[in-house]
Amino acid sequence: MGDAPIKLEDSWQRILDAVPDLITVLDLTYKVIRVNKAMADRLGQTPEICIGMQCHNLLHGLDTPPDYCPHSKLLLDGKQHGCEIRYEKVTGVFDVVCSPLSDSDGKLMGGVCVAQDITRRKHAADELRLMSTRLILATKAASIGIWEYNISARKFFWDEAMYRLYGITPDKFSSSYEAWEAMLHSDDLLQIREHVQRAIRGEAEFDTAFRVIWPDGTIHNIKANAVVEYDEAGNPIRMVGTNWDFTKRYVAEEALKEKTAFLETFNKAMIGREMRIIELKESVNQLCCELGRPIPYPPVWNQTSDTDANSQNQDPGKKSGQ
Repeated sequence: MGDAPIKLEDSWQRILDAVPDLITVLDLTYKVIRVNKAMADRLGQTPEICIGMQCHNLLHGLDTPPDYCPHSKLLLDGKQHGCEIRYEKVTGVFDVVCSPLSDSDGKLMGGVCVAQDITRRKHAADELRLMSTRLILATKAASIGIWEYNISARKFFWDEAMYRLYGITPDKFSSSYEAWEAMLHSDDLLQIREHVQRAIRGEAEFDTAFRVIWPDGTIHNIKANAVVEYDEAGNPIRMVGTNWDFTKRYVAEEALKEKTAFLETFNKAMIGREMRIIELKESVNQLCCELGRPIPYPPVWNQTSDTDANSQNQDPGKKSGQ
């Protein structure tokens, strides 16, 4: 019987050592009663050296517990407490939870503190936050709106830029699919419906353009791109995309097309006019020849031939000169 408690303690130690999280058992005076292998290894110590030390000295190198110490809070109310901690003597960021440890009579004996290493998760979250900040700055500078459409709920989520692109405020938009369609130009509505459905069915990418009518009646040209996300069963669940206003570019392109078409028409008219003048001059020359009179205009059709002949006659002359 006397060996039973020791065997029980040994079995509990093996259980603690099998846990990858860092575990420390503390008494009411912050003294370390037990640590698991993961905690000792991270400290670079043996469990025997850790036992008996005060946790704030062992983990933080401090003479007193820090203000945020979850074990201190546990000792005050006997409840579980947790927080995010960067230990001075253990590299990394940890999510620490301290739970009360009581005897068979329910009397508080101390606490069990479990520290989960969240360094990678924290770093990933920081990177994601940084990327999100960069994306917000980039989209804001480029006046790009970001939107999400919940397919089953038929509801939109818009960022601030989207409201500016549609000339409205959040209180004027119910976020429903029908409310979005109501702002589209009627001539574009059927085409956009088809583009949305084809994208949801996976038949084509959502890459389109359409016109929206602002509350003040002005028409704005919107370019839209989106990707469709699916669940594990392959069912479409949402669309995530961007909008941006290309009205100025559209107006400029239309003006360019109009002026280009005018120039082509004008050039054709001018070429036809010049050809008519040449024909009239040739007719006058021909009539003068028939009447035995000197021709008033240089023979236009023969100028090219004469020029070519003169060019060819220059070579023999050069050779004879040599």
